[in-house]
Amino acid sequence: AVAMLLWNANAVLSAALRELEGDGLVRRQAYPEVPVRVEYSATERCIRLLPVLESLSDWAEAEMDGPEEKFPE
Repeated sequence: AVAMLLWNANAVLSAALRELEGDGLVRRQAYPEVPVRVEYSATERCIRLLPVLESLSDWAEAEMDGPEEKFPE
């Protein structure tokens, strides 16, 4: 059961990294070793996006702590 859980977690992580690479947010570097070693790093595009994501995170945290607003019907 644990092995299946780890396999699923690795599959999800691999899919997310491939998507981020496709979007130009991470760079993948594979090294010809056995076993293959792979490193990921943030691209300049990702670094420019980080302040926006941090602001969004700050806003979301403040909204969760504040009173719940009702939307007009």
